[in-house]
Amino acid sequence: MPAIKQLIAGMTTAFSTSLMGLASGSIFTVFLFVTDSIKQSQRDSLRAKFENITTLETAAN
Repeated sequence: MPAIKQLIAGMTTAFSTSLMGLASGSIFTVFLFVTDSIKQSQRDSLRAKFENITTLETAAN
């Protein structure tokens, strides 16, 4: 009987750490998505600014 209690305690620890790993992985994925979205919007903004700066004025424009 004591061996069964130790086994169940070990399984509880394994289950808890698995849940913590899944949760931290999900949080990290959301963090990466948010930071990538911010980086992409900054890149698009900078690209638009450079496009406005580098547009050549010609007789046709």
